[in-house]
Amino acid sequence: ITRNENNELIKLFTNQSFKKLLKHFDIEYNNISGNITNISNSINDIFKCNVSSIQEGLYDLRISTLIAVITNANESIDGSWSINLQDITGVIAAVVSPPVIQLYPDILIVGNSIILEKAGILVLKDPFRRIVNITERNIKAIFRCNN
Repeated sequence: ITRNENNELIKLFTNQSFKKLLKHFDIEYNNISGNITNISNSINDIFKCNVSSIQEGLYDLRISTLIAVITNANESIDGSWSINLQDITGVIAAVVSPPVIQLYPDILIVGNSIILEKAGILVLKDPFRRIVNITERNIKAIFRCNN
Protein backbone atom coordinates (compact mmCIF):
# COMPACT_ATOMS: atom_id res chain seq x y z
CA ILE A 1 0.00 0.00 0.00
CA THR A 2 1.37 3.40 -0.97
CA ARG A 3 1.29 6.30 1.45
CA ASN A 4 -1.51 7.91 -0.61
CA GLU A 5 -3.60 4.71 -0.57
CA ASN A 6 -3.00 4.35 3.16
CA ASN A 7 -4.16 7.93 3.77
CA GLU A 8 -7.32 7.35 1.68
CA LEU A 9 -8.11 4.16 3.60
CA ILE A 10 -7.56 5.89 6.92
CA LYS A 11 -9.92 8.69 5.84
CA LEU A 12 -12.57 6.18 4.76
CA PHE A 13 -12.29 3.99 7.85
CA THR A 14 -12.13 6.81 10.36
CA ASN A 15 -15.42 8.43 9.35
CA GLN A 16 -18.27 8.63 11.87
CA SER A 17 -20.27 5.76 10.42
CA PHE A 18 -17.35 3.33 10.66
CA LYS A 19 -16.58 4.47 14.21
CA LYS A 20 -20.22 3.72 15.12
CA LEU A 21 -19.94 0.30 13.48
CA LEU A 22 -16.79 -0.51 15.47
CA LYS A 23 -18.50 0.59 18.68
CA HIS A 24 -21.39 -1.77 17.86
CA PHE A 25 -18.87 -4.64 18.17
CA ASP A 26 -17.19 -3.17 21.26
CA ILE A 27 -14.04 -2.34 19.31
CA GLU A 28 -12.68 0.77 20.96
CA TYR A 29 -11.71 3.18 18.20
CA ASN A 30 -9.20 5.01 20.42
CA ASN A 31 -7.19 1.78 20.68
CA ILE A 32 -6.80 1.74 16.91
CA SER A 33 -5.21 5.21 16.72
CA GLY A 34 -5.83 5.76 13.01
CA ASN A 35 -3.37 3.12 11.83
CA ILE A 36 -4.83 1.13 8.96
CA THR A 37 -2.96 -2.04 10.02
CA ASN A 38 -4.42 -1.79 13.53
CA ILE A 39 -7.90 -1.25 12.11
CA SER A 40 -7.51 -4.26 9.83
CA ASN A 41 -6.17 -6.49 12.61
CA SER A 42 -8.98 -5.52 14.99
CA ILE A 43 -11.60 -6.32 12.36
CA ASN A 44 -9.97 -9.59 11.26
CA ASP A 45 -9.90 -10.79 14.87
CA ILE A 46 -13.71 -10.71 14.84
CA PHE A 47 -14.66 -11.37 11.20
CA LYS A 48 -13.12 -13.94 8.90
CA CYS A 49 -15.17 -12.82 5.88
CA ASN A 50 -13.89 -9.84 3.92
CA VAL A 51 -14.05 -8.55 0.36
CA SER A 52 -10.79 -10.23 -0.59
CA SER A 53 -11.97 -13.65 0.63
CA ILE A 54 -15.22 -13.27 -1.36
CA GLN A 55 -13.34 -12.33 -4.52
CA GLU A 56 -10.94 -15.26 -4.03
CA GLY A 57 -13.89 -17.64 -3.99
CA LEU A 58 -13.78 -18.66 -0.33
CA TYR A 59 -17.50 -17.80 -0.20
CA ASP A 60 -19.34 -19.00 -3.29
CA LEU A 61 -22.94 -19.20 -2.08
CA ARG A 62 -23.30 -17.00 1.00
CA ILE A 63 -21.08 -14.81 3.09
CA SER A 64 -21.01 -15.05 6.86
CA THR A 65 -20.76 -11.48 8.21
CA LEU A 66 -19.34 -8.62 6.15
CA ILE A 67 -18.74 -5.10 7.39
CA ALA A 68 -18.03 -2.39 4.83
CA VAL A 69 -18.37 1.25 3.87
CA ILE A 70 -20.64 2.20 0.97
CA THR A 71 -18.45 3.99 -1.57
CA ASN A 72 -20.69 4.33 -4.64
CA ALA A 73 -24.37 4.00 -5.62
CA ASN A 74 -25.86 3.90 -9.13
CA GLU A 75 -29.45 3.29 -10.24
CA SER A 76 -30.14 0.75 -12.99
CA ILE A 77 -32.81 1.06 -15.67
CA ASP A 78 -35.01 -1.51 -13.87
CA GLY A 79 -35.03 0.51 -10.62
CA SER A 80 -32.56 -1.68 -8.79
CA TRP A 81 -29.32 -0.18 -7.54
CA SER A 82 -25.70 -1.15 -7.74
CA ILE A 83 -23.51 -0.11 -4.83
CA ASN A 84 -19.85 -0.61 -4.05
CA LEU A 85 -18.87 -1.97 -0.68
CA GLN A 86 -15.33 -1.39 0.56
CA ASP A 87 -13.51 -2.90 3.46
CA ILE A 88 -9.82 -2.85 4.33
CA THR A 89 -9.10 -5.59 1.75
CA GLY A 90 -10.83 -4.14 -1.33
CA VAL A 91 -14.03 -3.17 -3.11
CA ILE A 92 -16.88 -5.40 -4.31
CA ALA A 93 -20.09 -4.62 -6.18
CA ALA A 94 -23.49 -5.35 -4.67
CA VAL A 95 -27.03 -5.25 -6.04
CA VAL A 96 -29.96 -3.85 -4.09
CA SER A 97 -33.62 -4.22 -5.14
CA PRO A 98 -36.22 -1.41 -4.88
CA PRO A 99 -38.05 -3.04 -1.91
CA VAL A 100 -34.78 -3.05 0.07
CA ILE A 101 -34.22 0.61 -0.76
CA GLN A 102 -37.73 1.46 0.47
CA LEU A 103 -36.97 -0.23 3.81
CA TYR A 104 -33.37 1.00 4.06
CA PRO A 105 -32.93 4.27 2.12
CA ASP A 106 -29.62 4.88 3.95
CA ILE A 107 -28.08 2.05 1.91
CA LEU A 108 -27.67 4.55 -0.95
CA ILE A 109 -25.69 7.11 1.03
CA VAL A 110 -21.99 7.06 0.24
CA GLY A 111 -19.95 7.00 3.43
CA ASN A 112 -22.44 5.00 5.48
CA SER A 113 -21.24 1.72 6.96
CA ILE A 114 -23.16 -1.54 6.80
CA ILE A 115 -23.25 -4.96 8.46
CA LEU A 116 -24.44 -7.80 6.23
CA GLU A 117 -25.08 -11.40 7.29
CA LYS A 118 -25.71 -14.41 5.06
CA ALA A 119 -25.95 -12.38 1.86
CA GLY A 120 -25.92 -14.38 -1.37
CA ILE A 121 -23.07 -14.22 -3.86
CA LEU A 122 -23.82 -13.93 -7.58
CA VAL A 123 -21.04 -15.28 -9.78
CA LEU A 124 -20.90 -13.79 -13.28
CA LYS A 125 -18.85 -15.53 -15.93
CA ASP A 126 -18.24 -12.85 -18.58
CA PRO A 127 -16.42 -10.93 -17.28
CA PHE A 128 -15.78 -13.17 -14.29
CA ARG A 129 -16.66 -11.44 -11.03
CA ARG A 130 -18.59 -11.88 -7.84
CA ILE A 131 -21.40 -9.59 -6.70
CA VAL A 132 -23.11 -9.46 -3.30
CA ASN A 133 -26.91 -9.77 -3.50
CA ILE A 134 -28.42 -7.71 -0.69
CA THR A 135 -31.93 -8.50 0.59
CA GLU A 136 -33.82 -7.08 3.55
CA ARG A 137 -32.94 -10.19 5.60
CA ASN A 138 -29.19 -9.66 5.07
CA ILE A 139 -28.98 -6.14 6.49
CA LYS A 140 -28.21 -6.23 10.19
CA ALA A 141 -27.39 -2.54 10.61
CA ILE A 142 -26.55 0.62 8.71
CA PHE A 143 -24.58 3.37 10.39
CA ARG A 144 -24.95 6.92 9.06
CA CYS A 145 -21.89 9.00 8.27
CA ASN A 146 -23.51 12.07 9.83
CA ASN A 147 -25.53 12.58 13.02
